[in-house]
Amino acid sequence: MGEPLRNVDPLRTLRELFAPITTNTPSCIMLPATNATHFDLKPNVIQILPTFNGLENEDPYVHVKEFLERCNTFEFQNFSDESLRLRLFPFSLHGKAKAWLHSNLPESITSWEILLTKFYNKFFPISRINEFRRKISTFCQEEDEKFCDSWERFKELTMKCPPHGFETWRLIQFFYNGLTQPERYMIESMNGGGFLNLTGEEAYKTLDELSDNSQRWDFSSRRGKCSTTTKNEGLYEVKDNEDIKGKLKDLMRTVEALALNKPVTTANIYQAEVNAFNDYRKPTSGPLAETYNPGWRNHPNFSWKQNQPQNQGRTSNQAHTQYSSRFPSQAQNQFQSSHQAQPAPQLSLEETLQAFIQTSNQNIQQHSQNIQELQKVTMNNNQIMQELKNVTLSNSQTIQELKNEFMDSKQFTH
Repeated sequence: MGEPLRNVDPLRTLRELFAPITTNTPSCIMLPATNATHFDLKPNVIQILPTFNGLENEDPYVHVKEFLERCNTFEFQNFSDESLRLRLFPFSLHGKAKAWLHSNLPESITSWEILLTKFYNKFFPISRINEFRRKISTFCQEEDEKFCDSWERFKELTMKCPPHGFETWRLIQFFYNGLTQPERYMIESMNGGGFLNLTGEEAYKTLDELSDNSQRWDFSSRRGKCSTTTKNEGLYEVKDNEDIKGKLKDLMRTVEALALNKPVTTANIYQAEVNAFNDYRKPTSGPLAETYNPGWRNHPNFSWKQNQPQNQGRTSNQAHTQYSSRFPSQAQNQFQSSHQAQPAPQLSLEETLQAFIQTSNQNIQQHSQNIQELQKVTMNNNQIMQELKNVTLSNSQTIQELKNEFMDSKQFTH
């Protein structure tokens, strides 16, 4: 059995030893000494405190900032700010955050700074800091995004991660590199081409002022021009041509039918030509327009000659009349059966391939015309970009001249 434990009271029974412990664990926060003899915490004070549950989508820095703002709205006599914060902060935690606070060693937190350090290390770890650092360093302005919106979005990104560790000039570099080329031209023109000559603090202040002023600008005409351009410079998108797709689909069906040794009838070729060229001659409206029988070509009643003997015509007509008068139903049935639709003649492989090659050549010519049109559009866009650069340079020169005149007038007044 082994020797019994020495620290167990031999006078206590097992029932007493198995019973739950009634003593409470000391708090992990050691409150500082105070001269106050009475402390009355009203329920409404706890209700106005912000709440933090320790979830991934919650920001601990925002919680601490809101907590300090609420604490500054009330004051207790003979209590310091640190003592008040240590007493109220546990009431703002719930769920996982509350469980984390109770998991700390008793009386291990002796000051407000120690509590914040432990709180940030738990709910804002280094992995989260590195994620925000990557987002800040790879910031990029979105398509059709205003300058003021992009600047505000960048500042919110930096405020969500106070320990990012980047200096002011480095933040300006990340933001400037993430802007589009027209926005860079605009910043340079507004600063007389000397934006990169400013210090980090001056550039930050300049961007703030430029963001405030840009909110009054009208971007409607600019959006209309940008809608005709593409995302990347030098690349253009070509819309799908539904007509070309229909042509290629019909041609592929014809080739597949040939590969499977299926008969390619004249009607199928006509239908492919209708879908491919939109040029179709409607058949005649006669009931026997598409029921021509090649065997009737040499029939004497279906031919015409200038010196055709009249007796022959009379004889055939009389024979037909006599036959019809004796057997009217049989004559009608025989006439209808003889005029039934015969299968259309099949095209040879050579004719089908020739039609396919002709259609493909026409499609190639049409694609060539589309490419020529795209080249013209590219030349026009390059001319527009060159004109914009010229206007930007002229504006920069004008601003520089106005700046020089202002400095000269200022020196003259002095």
